[in-house]
Amino acid sequence: RPPSYFAEQSRLEPLALREYGVLRGRQKSLPLRRGFKKQVRAALVLIRHGYSEYNANRRFMGWEECELADRGREEARLAGRLLKLAGVRRIERVYTSVLSRSIKSAWLMLDEMELGWTPIQHEWRLNERHYGALQGLCKEEAVRKYGLERVREWRRGYLARPPPREPNSSLLDRRYSHANVVHGQGLVSEPLTESLADAHDRVRPWLDEELWPRIRRAMEAAKRDALRQQQRCKGADELAQDGMDHEQADREPGSARGAGAHNDTDTEEKPEYVANVELASVTDGED
Repeated sequence: RPPSYFAEQSRLEPLALREYGVLRGRQKSLPLRRGFKKQVRAALVLIRHGYSEYNANRRFMGWEECELADRGREEARLAGRLLKLAGVRRIERVYTSVLSRSIKSAWLMLDEMELGWTPIQHEWRLNERHYGALQGLCKEEAVRKYGLERVREWRRGYLARPPPREPNSSLLDRRYSHANVVHGQGLVSEPLTESLADAHDRVRPWLDEELWPRIRRAMEAAKRDALRQQQRCKGADELAQDGMDHEQADREPGSARGAGAHNDTDTEEKPEYVANVELASVTDGED
């Protein structure tokens, strides 16, 4: 396995594994309710990006670029190990924002799961909430500059917007060239500030147009796979039972098979039996 990036691995990993064990124990103790299944065939997994340098310095991140700290890199790898431990063997698609901390977290998670070939789709609508002029400021500095009550309202209020950042053409980013966010009287490539309501309105079209349809298709595909598996098991049981019936007929003393006689009926039944096996084999190959 690759070397660890995280100096505190001896503390985080046992803690995560212990919490995972508690979760699995609770799941086993709960009664199976209607609509829940023992075996999950399709699921949506939500992963937060790892601990960043801005987290360590208590800075507002928003749409600012900041590197993962060593702790954040190991958290991303730990997420991959826990998913692997939970039995996740395949991921159809990974969605991330266009911010490097999320992209690198996805890379490290997939590398730990040995699923580096999984398609990754970057979507600007998945960016964190834009914090406007607060971005890059330490939280203590923001409190000194604007006051505790105002900062608290901007952070927790659903409709409250932080003060906008100053528009600057030198900050135009091609990642947001198609965003066309309305601000004031014109369009800008990225918002200058956002409330939680603005962030919700930004993400909602992507959920409706991209994520929910893919989830529905994944659930339908999982249902079809389950039905095909049941049919294959049923077909295998029927073939096995048919074979047992033939063997039992061969052992019966009064039967034509038991007497060693060979008639036209016997030669017609055998190719029909073989044809059924070949048909099942072709169907499995197409799947």
